[in-house]
Formats: sequence, structure tokens, C-alpha cells
Amino acid sequence: MRSRAQVLLLGLVLVLSACGGEDADTGSGGQGAQGSSAQSDAGGPGVYVVDENGTKATITVPARRDNAIVRELEAFRKLTQGTAPGAYISIEVDNTQGTKEAGGDDLRIVTEGGQTIQTQNPDDLINAWRDTLPADDTTTYNKSVELNNRLMKAGSVLPGAKSETVRATPDALNSIKSVFYGQKQAKKH
Repeated sequence: MRSRAQVLLLGLVLVLSACGGEDADTGSGGQGAQGSSAQSDAGGPGVYVVDENGTKATITVPARRDNAIVRELEAFRKLTQGTAPGAYISIEVDNTQGTKEAGGDDLRIVTEGGQTIQTQNPDDLINAWRDTLPADDTTTYNKSVELNNRLMKAGSVLPGAKSETVRATPDALNSIKSVFYGQKQAKKH
């Protein structure tokens, strides 16, 4: 039988492990955005917000590992044995006060080195992974079409609606200076 101190120590280790700074990891081989522990408000991994004309976009760079869309994409990627993206980025769009259709198609990251990274649609990933399937694997092919159709609908948000989608980067994000949603720079939250 374990002593009370051992049980408490084990519980503390579990809690600290669960609450560690890896919640925002991509779940794709452990390659998320990297940053120093003393980050400024000007960049680095985290949550960014754009609020314009009644539309609010909340962007998490990199996406949380427990994000439902990321989990679904990763399950399909593993099923097809496809190549993992560098990072996933989640975008929650609240267009309940908006007057125009909004979407998450134009999301760009600027690195500390000045490189602009154009993010990829999830359908680009799904199509690439689907191309690796054997011709007779119609079950997995049909799953990919269903997933692709569902995510394409989530990327377009009509006035009065809310939606969530993800984007991906081809390579790991080693630094983040700024995030742009459409033509507007997102503010770190």
C-alpha cells in the first residue's frame, strides 16, 4: 500500500503534466510554435484576435492538441499514413454581429526573420493524404470526402453565424512575429 505522501506526489505530477505548456502543441510530431518563456505581446505562440465590422476571429497558434478538428484531421492523416503538417492553427469566427460573409481562408503568419507563411486549407491536406490511398479503398476515400465537405462548409461563415475551422503550415513555426487574418493584423490576446 502506498503512503499518503507517495499518492499526493503522484497526483501532483499528473496535474503538472496535464497543465504543462504543451496544450497548444499541434499534436503533429510535437512540432508546434517555439518561443522564449518571456514572450512579449507582439508575437509568439498564443491566441490572437481580429474584431472588424461585427466579425470576431479568434486564432490559436498553434491549435490546441485537443481541438476536435485537429483530432479528426490527425486520425485521417494517420489512417492514410500521410505527412504531418508543420503546425495546425485554429480559427473561431463569430459573425453573429457581422453584416458580411466571413471566412478563414486568408491567414498568414510573419516570422521573426521576416518570412511570410501562407497557411493551407484543410482540404489541401485531405486531398494530398487521399492521393496516397490504394484505388480500391473506397471506404477511406468516402470518409475523406465527408470530412472535406464538412470542413469546407465551416470555412465560410454567414452573418449571424459562428464556426470553427483550422489551417495548417507546411513547416514547423519556429517563430511568430505577427498574425494576419484577411488584411488585418491580429492582436495578441
